[in-house]
Amino acid sequence: MSIGEKLKAMRLKQNFTQDYVAFCLDITQPAYHKMENGKTIINLKRLEELAALYNVKVVDILSSEV
Repeated sequence: MSIGEKLKAMRLKQNFTQDYVAFCLDITQPAYHKMENGKTIINLKRLEELAALYNVKVVDILSSEV
């Protein structure tokens, strides 16, 4: 499972919209959409923000396990 697929799965599990996650990250929805679709590289700061939002560890996002 790719990082983007994992982000999408976590977002859907929390019933968050892309708009909501983008708002929490202070980015645009299209920018977040690119993250989920693997069209952009996600830096460590952003990974830490996403991990905090989903209440997981960064390694959980980076892990190839589901």
